[in-house]
Amino acid sequence: MNPAGTDTTHDAGKTVDFFVSYAGVDQAWAEWIADTLERAGRRVLLEAWDFVPGSNWPALVQAGLTTAGRLLAVLTPAYLASVGAAAQWQAIWAADMGGRGRRLIPVQVEPCEPDTLGLLGSLTWIDLTDLTDLAGPGAAAAARARLLDGIRAAVTGQVRSVNPTPLPTRDTRDVPAAADESERAARYPGRPPLVWGLPPELVRNPRFVGRASELAELRARLTGFDRAVPGPGSPVPGVRAQVVHGLGGVGKTELVVEFAYRYSHAYDLVWWIRGDKMTEVVAGLAALAAQLGLAHVEGDEAAAAAAAEALRAGRPHRRWLLVVDNAVIGNAVIGNAVMGNNAGATATNPYLSRLLQAAETAEFGHLVITSRNPDWAGRATATEVAVLPRRDTIDLLRRHRAALEDAEAERLAAAVGDLPLAAEQAGAWLAASGMTVSDYLAALRVETRELLTRGKPDRYPFIVAAAWNLALDEIGPDEPAVVELLQLAGFFGPEPIPLDLFPALVVLGESNGELGESNGEGTLWSALSAACSSPLRWGDVVARLRALGLGKVEQGTITLHRLVQAVLRDRVPTSRHLEFRATVGWLMIRALPTAIQGNPAAWPRWAALLPHLQAQIEAEPSPADANAAGMLGLGNLAALYLQETGQLAAAVDLHTWVLARTEQVVGTDHPNTLVLRNNLALALQKAGRISEAIGLYERILARASRILESDDPNLGISRNNLASAYWAAGRIAEAVELLEQVVDDAGRIRGPDHPDTLLARSNLANAYQTAGRLAEAIRLHEEVLVDVVRVLGQEHLTTFLVRNNLASSYQASGRTTEALDLYEQVLTGREGVLGDNHPDTLLSRSNLADAYQALGRLPEAIDLYERVLSDARGVLGADHPHILITWNNLACAVAAAGRLAEAIDLYERVLADQRRVLGPDHRDTLTSQGNLANAYRAAGRTNADAADGADPADGADAADGAGD
Repeated sequence: MNPAGTDTTHDAGKTVDFFVSYAGVDQAWAEWIADTLERAGRRVLLEAWDFVPGSNWPALVQAGLTTAGRLLAVLTPAYLASVGAAAQWQAIWAADMGGRGRRLIPVQVEPCEPDTLGLLGSLTWIDLTDLTDLAGPGAAAAARARLLDGIRAAVTGQVRSVNPTPLPTRDTRDVPAAADESERAARYPGRPPLVWGLPPELVRNPRFVGRASELAELRARLTGFDRAVPGPGSPVPGVRAQVVHGLGGVGKTELVVEFAYRYSHAYDLVWWIRGDKMTEVVAGLAALAAQLGLAHVEGDEAAAAAAAEALRAGRPHRRWLLVVDNAVIGNAVIGNAVMGNNAGATATNPYLSRLLQAAETAEFGHLVITSRNPDWAGRATATEVAVLPRRDTIDLLRRHRAALEDAEAERLAAAVGDLPLAAEQAGAWLAASGMTVSDYLAALRVETRELLTRGKPDRYPFIVAAAWNLALDEIGPDEPAVVELLQLAGFFGPEPIPLDLFPALVVLGESNGELGESNGEGTLWSALSAACSSPLRWGDVVARLRALGLGKVEQGTITLHRLVQAVLRDRVPTSRHLEFRATVGWLMIRALPTAIQGNPAAWPRWAALLPHLQAQIEAEPSPADANAAGMLGLGNLAALYLQETGQLAAAVDLHTWVLARTEQVVGTDHPNTLVLRNNLALALQKAGRISEAIGLYERILARASRILESDDPNLGISRNNLASAYWAAGRIAEAVELLEQVVDDAGRIRGPDHPDTLLARSNLANAYQTAGRLAEAIRLHEEVLVDVVRVLGQEHLTTFLVRNNLASSYQASGRTTEALDLYEQVLTGREGVLGDNHPDTLLSRSNLADAYQALGRLPEAIDLYERVLSDARGVLGADHPHILITWNNLACAVAAAGRLAEAIDLYERVLADQRRVLGPDHRDTLTSQGNLANAYRAAGRTNADAADGADPADGADAADGAGD
């Protein structure tokens, strides 16, 4: 319900008379029906009017269905196919199954096949189908009378008599009549536009998919509240000038064509103008002037001005939609200077300005502009059109080749980056050529430019590559920095590229070509590095890139579509690709921090740049590349970053790739190769692939023993790592034996006070504890703590680690109060040195919660676990193994507190996550599995009940603290 100039929302406590249910494509009909009823004094609930910011639409619908006297179903084939609409009318049907209350009233506005009506076919409906597509006001009046007569009959229970009783209403004093009521009323959708000006080639696209929300939102932004029932003052205006912007090929024009057809019945005039050049705008407006009968105006420019004025004044048509397609330079509208080859044609365009003014002042006129440029300086609301959701891309592809398998369709949609024009082109070519999807994808990788010239869809004026080449050709010869930035960005990944990477090119420029030869016009990247040296010039380059519409510039990043990047790379000679990739690698080497482990501050930068590093890896750099060693080093660091953040499967894959390439470059026995093998084995161990890790560690130790000197520290590292894997596999005796050798060797080679020796002794004490030799473990931990405080000090990170390990031994031996005191000391120290949200600090907090639980201080334990989870998810991510362990420990505490049902729910969720992230055989997964089985038994559930979740024999009885 929407009186002019008044609050349009419905009070929760008030009922409505009618809920209008409709499919999105029938919004114009729904608005006309609702407007007609409200002018008759009824209260109406309509999604297009009442779904406003801050409203809970599902709750509003539920309230409307509960409290509305009746539901009006706008009956069309689209309505019958709508799942959401079916849920609405079926709710009313169930409440009035016999139809005695006549609460469900279909209003048919399009013919429907009888066999599609279902239950609705048993009802009597109001039929307006014979009054649609009729010209003149008589059809609207007849439809209005038939609608109101039908509603009156449903409400009163009798057909209208010769002298009908007026439709009962509530007090309508707040809905006064107006002299121009017929003009302000919603336009009758059964009447087509009086003037239709879409070009003949822009017929409605039978393969148009998706975009329902974009179409509805564009309609809502244009109309605002101008559909209001007349009242005091003027209608509340919508924003009647809308710019739809986005990448070439993303479907801006197709979206607006569909909009024009879908909502055509809401307008008396629909007109389309090409906006590439001022002359086209003038010609389009002059043609409109002729259509409007402005024959007295001489000359195209005068006629164009007269047409713009006629639109502003609403004479002879108040309700109009005018589309300006592909307005090249948005800034030209307000007279700003622009760069580029088309600047002369569009630097000043008073006719676009007049159209914007007409849209601002016209009461019911709407202007839609499509453009690559998002910058319209407040003169119109600009909205970006994004690529299609994946499901819609697959739908579009299958409209060309229906037999596409799911996996094929997914791969093809990903390859075209969900770009509608590229998907249309790919689908058309596959249908025409019979090429397999695998062959198409292979060709797309190696013959991008050639393939993107194939399969031009019939209704498109150009192919996808040509759309971008047109934009690239706009770049003037005096803009080499823009060209260089685009070319270089083409060699990154398709994810957002941080713009703060590029100023480092200033250093490269000063080095006089560190990475490559001169390009014949100066040092490689000379124009771009010069632009980067000046914030003002750099800003100009970024602004120009944004105006071209070839990428998205936002929040300090630039994002290019993967196919745009392919076209950009294809414009660069193959012989120079190595230079470009070397520059990208050089920029990342400079930008990425090398201190990753235990350093969350470095992780956001890695998260941002990792996709671009992976793009370089996928390009298979040659070992002969001068930058290859640096890229392999980055690859190793990237794999360590993935380990740190719990992305273990990806870490294993990347470690494997880096190791294989490094062996090609430096050989199998190089010390760097041994380090990389250790890193891979550690990733395998963390991923729960213990037997593979042990096998690799054993091979590493055998090779290291053969090629390294007996006093080489790396030999001790290899033994320590193998011992860790033995311990994880439960081979405790072998782990102890190896660690004792590591301690002896470290003391002999590096001395008893070397940090590596101290750490080795602490690891041996941990192994003693696991082996059940608690007294020896405690004694050794106490000795190590004294030594580490003496050598490294109270606030050293190793001191915190050893103190934490001693606390764990105290807790295992039942000395929980002493353990609690040590845990609190460690937590205080780590908070002071590392900060509240460092992973080690979070781990200390979790260990302290374990101690609280052991002491029976369950409320404190539960509260602390929950705090750890809240803080750690933002640092480590929801799927990090430490997070999953903490969820398990929280479940243990909740179970101990007697909240068994809640604990079972937690166990089930964490077990599902651990199976997904770590695999079914990981130690942590088996621990949670055993805990869930125990909880099932405690709840009296049988083994059959528990079978889907766990086998009690497979896991431990309880989860230990994560420890250090």
